[in-house]
Amino acid sequence: MKLTTRHQRAAEHIARGESYAEAARLAGVSRASVMRWLKLDAFADLVESKRTESLEPLARARHLMHAAVPDMVQTLIDIAGSADAKPSERINAAVAILDRSGLSKGTTLDVNVGGEGTGSLAVQLLTQMREDARLYS
Repeated sequence: MKLTTRHQRAAEHIARGESYAEAARLAGVSRASVMRWLKLDAFADLVESKRTESLEPLARARHLMHAAVPDMVQTLIDIAGSADAKPSERINAAVAILDRSGLSKGTTLDVNVGGEGTGSLAVQLLTQMREDARLYS
């Protein structure tokens, strides 16, 4: 079966997530035609191909963002530890690191304090750090 421009248009709209009725309207055919076409392997393959094409830019963008994460984390660490940064910048960087590490208000960490056993450190510190950041801003 040779796919027409109407098939192409309908497939593009379906691949974007539009309803079959809307895809049919935009392609200039009836909903019944689109439903009939979906039973054809060639049309179903076209829809799947269009879906894959539409996801490729998102996958590339996701990959680029994931690749940049180590540099972004290092930037936050550098700011949090920089004597040249304003106190509010250091606090905001520290809060960002803690927030994104999965720690939140009420979370507790077991820490080794000066080699003398394990103590419990409440990360309610985040709330105080946010308040401090507002004072220094």
